Amino acid sequence: MSKIANAFKGGNGKAFIPFITCGDPSLEVTEQLVYAMEEAGANLIELGIPFSDPTAEGAVIQAANIRALSGGVTTDKIFAMVEKIRKNTQIPMVFMTYANVVFSYGTERFIKKASELGMDGLILPDVPYEEKEEFDSVCKKYDMDLISLIAPTSHERISMIAKEASGFVYCVSSLGVTGTRSEITTDIGAMVKLVKKVKDLGGDFIKIMTTGILDFATKGHVTSEPLSREEVFAMTAAAHDAGLSVMAHVNGAQAVMDAAEAGVDSVEHGNFQNEESICCMAEHATIWVPTIVTVSNLLENGRYPAETLAWIFETQKKGLQLAFEKDVVLAAGSDAGAYGVLHGKGIREEESVMRKILGAENGQELEKRLAFGEKKIREKF
Repeated sequence: MSKIANAFKGGNGKAFIPFITCGDPSLEVTEQLVYAMEEAGANLIELGIPFSDPTAEGAVIQAANIRALSGGVTTDKIFAMVEKIRKNTQIPMVFMTYANVVFSYGTERFIKKASELGMDGLILPDVPYEEKEEFDSVCKKYDMDLISLIAPTSHERISMIAKEASGFVYCVSSLGVTGTRSEITTDIGAMVKLVKKVKDLGGDFIKIMTTGILDFATKGHVTSEPLSREEVFAMTAAAHDAGLSVMAHVNGAQAVMDAAEAGVDSVEHGNFQNEESICCMAEHATIWVPTIVTVSNLLENGRYPAETLAWIFETQKKGLQLAFEKDVVLAAGSDAGAYGVLHGKGIREEESVMRKILGAENGQELEKRLAFGEKKIREKF
């Protein structure tokens, strides 16, 4: 029986499993806290290896990651700390980190080293069940448990995941990132039913409208209240669990970041962005379909205030230029059917507007990127 299984055996199937970010405030303190947690009754301890882009974490753990990395913490230094700990205690311990940390160190090298030092398992919250094999096979080779995660939207996949799980099953109680909550209010069941209905009717993908539309008469205003971050995460996870890709109608920097971090496959429109939201799309390889032609075709036609339209168009230009600089995956879309955007013609007008904004010197590169973006769209949708 593994040490992890023994951790649950002693408490009638229950175990107290605290988490700590290694190196916050220092590795010396982390070592002492491990001993203190064991003395206080911990059955198993999760050691978090800090990462620069911890997508599953909320503000508290993100800040802990930043402090640890700023203090010079590295994977090798954490391994050295574990070596010291194992001289004083054999309490079961697992690493929690992200796939990129393991990849960059070398998957087999990382897992072999962790096993040799006496670590018992590994949790990778950004690796879905379908992609776990490349890690799981190495963990099995070195007698470590790769811990499986079940989300509130896993539903029909739960039995499949649990059947192959080792060590224990990590049940995610709510969607979104880690952190405190006064209550969990998202009606996940209703969202899952909605997604399943689309699937049952033969739908190929899901489009969610996370925010309202542009108010062309007011600078920077988006109509209606946006969906909450938790709702966006819930609908995206439910769709992906059903094998459906997700495109999202989104406007506003925060809403774009919520969508990208939730894992939507493409963002439609994406007006009123900033550098942070554009970098977020780049980091998550989110496809952006800007639909700038919807505004450019309205300029000076008298339907809306010219000054406001010019201001909106200027924000679109800056957003596209920054996205091009940051290597965001771009695809051309026209929002055909919008006022002044004709079917069959709008897509060419969109490409023309993008070329004008980015300049002739970037024409060939833009054409290449749009071709790549179209390829990704066709693959996903």
